[in-house]
Amino acid sequence: MWVDSFNMRETIKKSILRRILALQDGYRQNLGVIGPEGIGKTTLLSEIYRELSDQSAFIPILLHAPSLDYEALCEKWIRSLLMGLFAHQNIERLTSIEALLEAADPIIPKTLEKIRHLRKVVARDRPTTTVRELFAMTSSLGEETGKKIILMIDEFHELSTVIEGDVFGLLGKEIMLEKGTTFLMTSSQPRAALEIFREKLSLLFSNFEIFHLPVLSTAECQKFYESSPATAALPKTGREFLAAFCGGFPLYQELIVQRYKEIISLQSSAQDFFRQYADDARLVQLLLQACAEEMVSRQGRLSLLFERRLENQLRSMKEFVLGARILIGVSRGNHKTSEIALALNKKVQDVKKHLSRLEEEGVLVRNGSFYCLEDTLFGFWLREVYAPRYQSSLQECDRDEEKMRLPMDKAYASFCDSAALDPVIRLEILLKKFHRDSVELDGKKYHLPHFHDVALNLSDQGKVVVGRYKEIRWGFQVFSGRVEERDVTAFLLQIKSQKRKFQKKILVALQGIEQNAKLLAHELKIQIWGLKDFNRLLSLYQLPELVIILEEEKPLHETFVGALAQSVYSA
Repeated sequence: MWVDSFNMRETIKKSILRRILALQDGYRQNLGVIGPEGIGKTTLLSEIYRELSDQSAFIPILLHAPSLDYEALCEKWIRSLLMGLFAHQNIERLTSIEALLEAADPIIPKTLEKIRHLRKVVARDRPTTTVRELFAMTSSLGEETGKKIILMIDEFHELSTVIEGDVFGLLGKEIMLEKGTTFLMTSSQPRAALEIFREKLSLLFSNFEIFHLPVLSTAECQKFYESSPATAALPKTGREFLAAFCGGFPLYQELIVQRYKEIISLQSSAQDFFRQYADDARLVQLLLQACAEEMVSRQGRLSLLFERRLENQLRSMKEFVLGARILIGVSRGNHKTSEIALALNKKVQDVKKHLSRLEEEGVLVRNGSFYCLEDTLFGFWLREVYAPRYQSSLQECDRDEEKMRLPMDKAYASFCDSAALDPVIRLEILLKKFHRDSVELDGKKYHLPHFHDVALNLSDQGKVVVGRYKEIRWGFQVFSGRVEERDVTAFLLQIKSQKRKFQKKILVALQGIEQNAKLLAHELKIQIWGLKDFNRLLSLYQLPELVIILEEEKPLHETFVGALAQSVYSA
């Protein structure tokens, strides 16, 4: 499984399980996991559910929140609760809710009485006035069984789509009261979820520790590819291309790899696979074919996924077509308001309000003067599949897969060309694209000058890139290895040897920086750009990202806790 295979995700899972187990000792820490769709949140919950099912002290309840209506949500909630009750028992798997109710009758009669009453009221009148009773069901279960409840709600923000009123205000009050229940909730809408956590759910003793589930790193992707002979046989550049093309999203890689294996299985038996497809170029062509089929075919799972996502993201906008055109424009590299307005032949003021709406909905992410799509593969689909499809005739659509091979081949060729470039050269190309833009990197704001001169200065200590705009000078040095204290000192000496004033001195640390070196750089007013920062800038300026296997990576998390909660429970 994805979660078990990779260090960062395993670290997050272990941290969550540690918080959950602490509930037995009276310490409760509610938890949230956020990240875009397809990143593996549901898989993470399923893994945690299975691990908790082996521990009789807990009743794990796993609920997928999206529902057709309130009645469907209630039935799903009750079913999840009852399945959790039997999760650790050696009984025949029960399928129907009626069978679950019958089996639970002698175990939790008081809770079942409340459940049956709730079902009758909801089925008769469908009132959402029973929401408080629904939320309190876990408390009743815990009291009657004497066990700790772990309530996991996947895509919890969806509760507001079928429950009227202040649903999260009610949930927050229930969380505050239920001392014997740990809440673990996920969301594919990070911005909306963080707002709910901060404003509605972070009450006394109900504070949430938030984990940001990251995309897979290149190293993690390589572990996945090495687990199968078909992908392990791909050349290094092919594997790195797939990781970059999918943007590190587990779901995308899994779907493409499955399609790739299907294509191979139709042409070759397992025993003669390596004999027939030992040629690197042939394997890459099969991989690109798999990408094209998943992205374009009407049966392609990625194509269907992206179509559904686009409809869901723009369903709240009155002008669906305009919203789609804005997203297509952004996918084509029009990241600034003025560029988007020009591409749409609209006034800047008219476009601004739509961009703000898309940002509020979490469809677009704003970084300084740029609007961007965080999901690069979704952007590729918008640009190369969605836009051409709706500009083509029916006969042309029948040849979509065939036509898709050209942009796929171009994408791979561009990646290979960039991979062969020295990172220093890539930095020079990047600096020449700056045009009085503003961006934010690692919490720091930068105003990027329009350098009229970018020069590479060579010395015994290394290569220093100098960007100059009038009297403004920025100095850069790229380090492919981990930066140490001596590297920081040597860089400063190189800058001083220029005998010019430098407004900014920036180290590009592609493999990270040691803690002492980081402290020294801070003291000397030298700024650090990591691989993530460098790739963010490359992406904003429509340049291929740099693929490097990092030596060490750590998960991101934050906690919304008050002073009292922090003193009661600390990590």
